[in-house]
Amino acid sequence: MVDPYDEAPRPEDVPVSPAATVMLVEDRPDLRVLMVRRTSRLAFAGGMWVFPGGRVDPADDDIRPPDLGLDEGDGADLGVDRPFAFWSAAVREVFEETGLLLAVDDRDDWAEVADPGVDRRALATGRPLADLLAERGWRVPGPRIPYVAQWITPVGPPRRFDARFFVASAPPHDEVVHDDDELVDAEWVAPATALAFAEDGRWELMGPTHRMLRSLARFESAGEALAVAADPPPFQRARVVFGEAGRYDVLLPGDPGYESGTEDFERGWVRLYR
Repeated sequence: MVDPYDEAPRPEDVPVSPAATVMLVEDRPDLRVLMVRRTSRLAFAGGMWVFPGGRVDPADDDIRPPDLGLDEGDGADLGVDRPFAFWSAAVREVFEETGLLLAVDDRDDWAEVADPGVDRRALATGRPLADLLAERGWRVPGPRIPYVAQWITPVGPPRRFDARFFVASAPPHDEVVHDDDELVDAEWVAPATALAFAEDGRWELMGPTHRMLRSLARFESAGEALAVAADPPPFQRARVVFGEAGRYDVLLPGDPGYESGTEDFERGWVRLYR
């Protein structure tokens, strides 16, 4: 008889799936970021507060640079063969999860979706975002959705992701309506407040979410954060300093002690910093 535990995958054999997430920011009146809470029923990150986003699907490969207002070379920073699929996944997931569509019409105004529910369901069941854009004469304003970070899930969890983080302002005329399937709540929150909620146990955050909230908390306004993202400094890797009993602190560029930290522990790269 074969022991079923002999068939369990080794942690180092768990595949790393591509994923994309968007930090939507607004001034209300100071900087707020949209966060959503995943249902506790989900196997991965159940009950946690996250930024909207998810896995890159095969249909996301249908997107072309003109659909994003980008040129062929604009995806080089991602360092992958299919960079534009990450933008497609980011926009698609935000729309599916929150009802906010990061697309513009031929006048460069934010697209107004007549029946968001129908389009959200279509994308959720596999319709490529590129098809929806072509049908409506819309495009994604790629330059307004800059790529600002990459975090890779460490070895250990049963699911691992190579997650690319983008930042953007939200369409002004749309209301957030979370999907009531994967998500059960949504809130515009100051980054420092979200971090305080995590500190006192009210919110549970994944490590990359916590670190990107720390990055956003350095800015007083959405405009400041978006200006840095549009003309970013070089990517810098997250670093770690170790303390007593194996505890460690993750340091981002600009943190005290960053220069003396080690890069061999945290697989994260950030360019949203002062």
